[in-house]
Amino acid sequence: MVGRPRIPARKIAIANGDLTYIGSVCKYGHQDSRRYTKGGNCMMCQKGRDESYGNAYKKSPKWKAYQKQYQAVYRNDPANRKRLDEIQHKYYVKKYYNGDEQAYVLTQEARAERRKELDAIEAEVDLRRRLRQDK
Repeated sequence: MVGRPRIPARKIAIANGDLTYIGSVCKYGHQDSRRYTKGGNCMMCQKGRDESYGNAYKKSPKWKAYQKQYQAVYRNDPANRKRLDEIQHKYYVKKYYNGDEQAYVLTQEARAERRKELDAIEAEVDLRRRLRQDK
């Protein structure tokens, strides 16, 4: 092979941690060539699959009632609540802080300090307001 070695776009996207990448046109001719890194599926084809049969059962009233009941029990169970809180925390740190737990902690500490400052200011304003009303 002559020239530069070819590195597939999917491998680069996986290395970068991307969910999608721009690949070749799919076999069904979708010109929007965005594909998922996990599996390499065309996004348009996957959306069609989900709409046609993948999520049809989720639209039924029976399924919705079951899910509502299940989620109410599942989320209120203390053992599951702790686990769900941990999962939500990890997701939040990954999404908004690029997985940097230390940056998250520093931000939370800064918010707590700011909250204390605002509470002190608010208390002072309330005190002045009460003093004015007493006169």
